[in-house]
Amino acid sequence: MFGLAVALCNLHEWLWPKFIQKDLDALRDEYNNHKTRYDKNKLLPSGVSPNVAMALYPQYGVESYLIPVDWNVILKLMADIGGEDLIHFVSREFEEQAEAVYAFLGCPPLAADTIWPLFWKMLPFIRNAPDVNS
Repeated sequence: MFGLAVALCNLHEWLWPKFIQKDLDALRDEYNNHKTRYDKNKLLPSGVSPNVAMALYPQYGVESYLIPVDWNVILKLMADIGGEDLIHFVSREFEEQAEAVYAFLGCPPLAADTIWPLFWKMLPFIRNAPDVNS
């Protein structure tokens, strides 16, 4: 029973963040690429997407107040506090296994109405997971 509990927990911790991140990425892309309506009374750029306004800020009479960052410093700070492992909810070994099972199943879409069926389809393929019906 312990093996099943671990498999259930690990699969949950791998699948749900993947599902949520997909939706967050879609929302970010939608928000940053939507074209706002033009408003002549607005001080900030309008009639253009936020991504375009940020990339072409001089054309819109805007100054950039972004602070230049040394990415080497950022990468070192991240490495000092744990690096990439800080954003993983499961072991690398389990992540590789889950990715392989997901690919084997044809990378089905991650959606609110498919996530539970996908979870139960993947579970029998997870190593050390006993049959769900036993």
